[in-house]
Amino acid sequence: MRSHGRSARPVEQSDYSSPKFAADFMAVAEGFDRKKPYVLGWSLGGTVATDVCTHCPAGYVSGIIYVSALPYIGAIMVDLGKQCLKDLHPRLLSQDVADALKARIDFVDSTINDCNASNWDDRLLWVGAFSHLNANDVLNAMSRHQDPEPLLAAGRQGLKLLHLYGDADQQLDNVVAEAQVSQHFINKRVVVIKGGGHALFYEFQGQVVEEVLAFVTQ
Repeated sequence: MRSHGRSARPVEQSDYSSPKFAADFMAVAEGFDRKKPYVLGWSLGGTVATDVCTHCPAGYVSGIIYVSALPYIGAIMVDLGKQCLKDLHPRLLSQDVADALKARIDFVDSTINDCNASNWDDRLLWVGAFSHLNANDVLNAMSRHQDPEPLLAAGRQGLKLLHLYGDADQQLDNVVAEAQVSQHFINKRVVVIKGGGHALFYEFQGQVVEEVLAFVTQ
């Protein structure tokens, strides 16, 4: 995604428009010569499915896979974000360098329920990657405009959805996403993993991979 990883981090809010995210997705799919790809989004990455449903040609994707996902930027965030995430948000935008860095560490640690059992090197990699995002990057990524209606309409028209989340997610109340978004999909599978945190793919890798493979090959 824009502003993440080795992707560029544009400064202007206009560079974070929904059509540009959809164009990014199509550029990657076409660059790898993928036809009818699936969209798999974790956390904030789930919002890309809304861009795709809004601005890509009809039938461009085979389905959507949410993993502890935020379906779109908008009103849903008020109820979807738990207190942990609400407390972190202003700190991630802070100009206080020390607290902003500590907020990024706290964010990463809140994605894993049993931090002491996680791989230390993995945690360092995640914190290092997040530290590349400055306050403006976070603000641009979290405040862009999206219209959820094309996503919901695609669900009502039969687009496939796999919705994976854990019942012990510290950051998101995923039941909200299920109630406000997943219910619109007539062709869906919802899987709630007991004890799963926000980084579901990390703590329950085998189960997540099994569900994804079954979904895309059925």
